[in-house]
Amino acid sequence: MIRIMSIMLCMITFFCEAKELHVLLLADTLTDMKVSSFKDLKHMKKAMKTIAGATRMPLHITKIYGKELTKERVTTWIRQAPIHNDDVFVVYYTGHGLRTKKTTTIWPSPYFAYNDEIIAIQDLITTITSKPATFHLILIDCCNNYIEDEITKSFGRPPYKSKGKRHKENYKKLFSDPRGVIIASGAIPGKKAWCTEKGSIFTSALLDCIEKEISASQPQWPHILAKTKALCEDLQEPQYELFLEN
Repeated sequence: MIRIMSIMLCMITFFCEAKELHVLLLADTLTDMKVSSFKDLKHMKKAMKTIAGATRMPLHITKIYGKELTKERVTTWIRQAPIHNDDVFVVYYTGHGLRTKKTTTIWPSPYFAYNDEIIAIQDLITTITSKPATFHLILIDCCNNYIEDEITKSFGRPPYKSKGKRHKENYKKLFSDPRGVIIASGAIPGKKAWCTEKGSIFTSALLDCIEKEISASQPQWPHILAKTKALCEDLQEPQYELFLEN
């Protein structure tokens, strides 16, 4: 009986301490971006399910869009999310974005249409990275041009299709093993990011590059992000920063 209780206690401890994958998907679906944004949500959800299955991390996906997409709703959710030290936290935004002459960060400010809110992205990043996850992945797929410019997006290039064999161990190397923070967005300051009715160019390129990197002998995030940038170079110029522990 004592041995059985000991085994059960070990099993409970293992599952309590298991790494989990928390995903927050944010999308502008109230403006002319809605068709593309819904496609992006679909593609990201599918990708996260693949990653969770390959790494065996329990998956928790929350989608906030439409009238629910407000600064208060998003920040409250992040602050209350039960994310623990060994977890992975992915935050993704697709929709309209911009910057002003007063913007001091390289990252764009997402636009939440329902309350006509321009989000101070650095504050949002600080809130996200304050959660005690071991790995934070922040992806912002929106324009980064100045507010004086027209920000309506329309372009006809189809999204890239995923290819390549999926390797569970390589998914683990990319999503379960890393420690630190990665931030990436679809365009550098002053520039636009493009989308189609089948989804956004940056999101499509990024997911394609992840799939291809899974077939590499030593998959690495710098390779993925550099290849994503190269894949988009005829249309837009993504940017990224990595703060990863060796």
